[in-house]
Amino acid sequence: MAEFLVVYKPNGGRQAKKHLQWLKTQEQKHQIIWQWYATTGEFETDCRAIRLLANTVTQVIVIGGDGTLHLVVNATVEMPCRLALLPAGTGNDFARQFPFSQAQWRDTVFSHKTQRMDLGKVGGRYFHNIGGVGFNAAVVEALCVKNTRHPLSYVTAGLSQLFRFAGVLLELDNRQALPTMMLVVANGRYFAAGLCPAPNNDSQDGQFELLVFKGCKGWQRVVSFVGMLLQCHTSLPFVETWNSESITVHTVGLPIEADGELVGVTPATFECLSEKLLLAVL
Repeated sequence: MAEFLVVYKPNGGRQAKKHLQWLKTQEQKHQIIWQWYATTGEFETDCRAIRLLANTVTQVIVIGGDGTLHLVVNATVEMPCRLALLPAGTGNDFARQFPFSQAQWRDTVFSHKTQRMDLGKVGGRYFHNIGGVGFNAAVVEALCVKNTRHPLSYVTAGLSQLFRFAGVLLELDNRQALPTMMLVVANGRYFAAGLCPAPNNDSQDGQFELLVFKGCKGWQRVVSFVGMLLQCHTSLPFVETWNSESITVHTVGLPIEADGELVGVTPATFECLSEKLLLAVL
């Protein structure tokens, strides 16, 4: 039986290729039985294949960013195997909350230490980092249309939507529907290749940090993003934040993004599932 399954994008960038080469060297050095799976880009096809392969291993090594990790999380949730991450994506936002160097991320592959972390769920999809509706989903939609991502793609897509996006009429649980820029449902801390909407979020407390950016005017949007860069946005009068185990969006027809992927439309409920992710750490 294979001990490790390695999941990677066949067209990954330079960092992914370096991780692949390192793993192949370790395979020979440690004489470990490995399985390798190159993703196809078809979510359901990849999920089925990874789930089948993961039944025979104790650990899945993910080479990639938040999109590849999102895929593997959905394929392996509720399975006993743990996940080890070698960050090699465009944003690597989930990885940013860990103070690990590249060498330390590689050390986690053979570490005996694990950390249980919360997962989010919306509709039938699980997410490990951040989800939401509104402006953030519009940026992801713009990225999906271009179908290419690079280190500056989130910046360019965000700037193009900053004044173009009209805002949404957001109805949450028992609240009155109000014009809103975006709802951020934070299980992690970072999104959009380094912005930090939830700097104090705890991914092990069984709750989301929820942020509603109510400022729809141009200057309010600019101030919101500058505030996120300076990590002082939660003090703004048009940003509301609280913690909760779940949140329901009742507005009909809003695209939902999670981990930088489009995963459905509202109405929908975001649920925080305590300690569903088993991650290899130091």
